[in-house]
Amino acid sequence: MTDRFSPPTTEVKDMPRSQRPSWLRSVALVVGFSLVALALAWFVAPLVAGVTTQLLGLGAEGVPALFLVLDIALSTLVFFGACYCAARLSRGHVVPVAVAIGVIGALVYFVQVGGVSGYLNGEFPLWYTFFPSHAAAAVAAVLAVKRGES
Repeated sequence: MTDRFSPPTTEVKDMPRSQRPSWLRSVALVVGFSLVALALAWFVAPLVAGVTTQLLGLGAEGVPALFLVLDIALSTLVFFGACYCAARLSRGHVVPVAVAIGVIGALVYFVQVGGVSGYLNGEFPLWYTFFPSHAAAAVAAVLAVKRGES
């Protein structure tokens, strides 16, 4: 590549084979990082939020708001890390990879809460249920990768 501002697809044939973008690699990154992010967001984030809430003595009746805020923050951080790492390693498919991980996370959450009826009639408050953590993580990861490339 002679000019760093030219689109990468114009000179793909001149790139070494090991540096070319690959859709197979991108799909593998999406699947792998989605599984890791879902496991961490389902098991580790609520555990850390619960332990923190208990240590602060706020684990009384019901679900404390601090637990929900910590769970959202940690889950968003986990999905940001997954989107960022996968997008960074994708070699050119930054937006599709990050968006795919965010969409997978949102779809799994949608199924987990029970669809539309679960969203509207769930046990958690609406601000928690409708918080766009997966979309925010994907957008932030794309912006971070794009900023790191320039």
